[in-house]
Amino acid sequence: MSNISREIVFVRNGLTGGGLGLMSAIQANYFYEKGFDVTVIVDQSYNEKVLSSANAKMYHQGINIVFALTSEKYKTTLPQVPRKAIRKEWFGGKISSYYDEYGIMIKKTYHDSTGQRVKVEIPIMDDYLKSLKSGDIVTTFEASLIWHVGNLELPTGVAIVAQIHNQHFYLSDWIDNIDNYTKFVCQTPKTKEAYEGVYGKKNNIEVIPNPLRHEIPKQVIQHKGRPLKIISVGRLEEGKQPEHTINVFSKIIKQFPEAFLEIYGEGKEKENLQKFVKELKLEDKVFFKGHEKDLSKIFKDASLMLFPSKRESFGLVIIEAFSFGVPVIGYSTVFGVDDLIQDGVNGYIVPQGDQKELYKKSLELLKDIEKREKFGQNGYEFSKKFTYDKVMKQWMELVLGISNVNPVELLYQYINRMELPKQLIKKIIQQQMTESELKDMVNLLKDVKSKIIDGKAYIYSKKLLESYTNFKLNDYEIK
Repeated sequence: MSNISREIVFVRNGLTGGGLGLMSAIQANYFYEKGFDVTVIVDQSYNEKVLSSANAKMYHQGINIVFALTSEKYKTTLPQVPRKAIRKEWFGGKISSYYDEYGIMIKKTYHDSTGQRVKVEIPIMDDYLKSLKSGDIVTTFEASLIWHVGNLELPTGVAIVAQIHNQHFYLSDWIDNIDNYTKFVCQTPKTKEAYEGVYGKKNNIEVIPNPLRHEIPKQVIQHKGRPLKIISVGRLEEGKQPEHTINVFSKIIKQFPEAFLEIYGEGKEKENLQKFVKELKLEDKVFFKGHEKDLSKIFKDASLMLFPSKRESFGLVIIEAFSFGVPVIGYSTVFGVDDLIQDGVNGYIVPQGDQKELYKKSLELLKDIEKREKFGQNGYEFSKKFTYDKVMKQWMELVLGISNVNPVELLYQYINRMELPKQLIKKIIQQQMTESELKDMVNLLKDVKSKIIDGKAYIYSKKLLESYTNFKLNDYEIK
C-alpha cells in the first residue's frame, strides 16, 4: 500500500469570524486531524498581526495559511505599503485592479451594477490551485470565489466543492457554473430546492448542515424550574435587529414583571442599544453579557430565545438553543430560520419585521408553561440531528467519494504527524479500524520510528493519555 498525501484547500475571502469563518475552521481542523494536508487560501494581504489573531488561532498550527493578495516580493517588505488601485467601468458595474509597489497585479474584482462582487482574479491563488495533483480537493465558500474557482482549468483529477450558504441565493444568476463542480453542498433541503428551481435537477448537489460544537446535554432542565429568562444571541448589528428584541421585551415586562432579558454578543450597535435600554428605563432588567464561550451559561436555564434577524446563512444558534430545550421565536428569513424552526412544534416563525406578532407569540409561550415544555423537548430531539459526529461523518463520506484516497493511509499519515507513543497508536487504530484494516496498518507501521515524547501526547489527546498506563498490548503489538 502506497502512502500518498492528499491535500484539501479551503478558499476564503479572509480569516474572518462569524458563521463562515467558524465553519471553515471546524472543517479544516477536522480533515487535518484525519490525515489530510490542509491549506487555507485567504483573500487578504500578508499580515503578521492576522496570523497571531484569534481567527487565525482557530486553525490547527499544522495548517498552512496562504495570503493571496501578496506577491512574493511584496510579502518580504514590511511594513506594507498601500496598494495601488485602478478602476474601470464594466457592464454597468466596475472593475477594480490592485497592484503592489512593484507593479505586480495581486487582485482584480468585478462588481455588478448593484455593487455586489461577482468575479475575482487572484494570481497567487490561481497559481497555487493549478499546482495541485489528482486526488486533491478545493472547497470554496463565498459566492464570487465559487464562480471564479469553478471556471479555472485545474489539473485532471482535482475535485472542487462549493459550499453554498443560504444567503448566497441572491447571487444565483452569477453562480452559473454549477456543472463544473464535483459537488455543490447546500446547508438545508430548502436551499437545494431553491437552486434546483433555477438550474433544474442536479446530481452533484448534496445537503450537509452545520454541526453543533458542543456535546448535547443528556437531559435538560424542566421549564417549571426555570426563571423567566429571555435571551438574545448574536452580533449586535443592524442585520440582527436586536432593538426589536428589546422593544418587544419592554412590553413583555408589563405582563411578567419577574422576566429579564440577557443579550449575548458584541458589535457596533452595542452603545446605541445600551442608550435605548436606558431610555426605556430597563437597566435593571436588560443585561449585556458580551461573548460567552460556555453555552450552558447562556441556554440551560433560559425560557425563551427571540431571534428577529433580517437574514441568515444558517442560524446555528437556533440549534444550540434547541439542544438545551429552549423554544425559539424568529422572523421568517426564507432560508435559515424557516429551515430550522418548525412552526408550532419547537417554536414560532413570524413575518419579517412584525414586532406585534413577535410579542403575541412570546406571551403565548410565557403564559403556557406546558406548551413551552413541549416545544423545548421537541427542539431538544430535533437538535440531535446536528451533532458534530453525525455532520462531520457526512463530510468525510463526501470527501472519500470524490478523492481516491484510502482511509487507512490517512490514519497512517495522522499517526506519523503526531509522533505518538506506540501504545497510544495502538489504542487509536484499534478504536477506529476493522480487523482487516488493522492488519494493513500494522504492515505500514513497521518502519515508523515512533517514540515517547515527554508531554506531547497530552497535548493531542488527554483522554488517550489517561488510559495509557492501563493499556495492554494485544497480538498486534508493534515491536
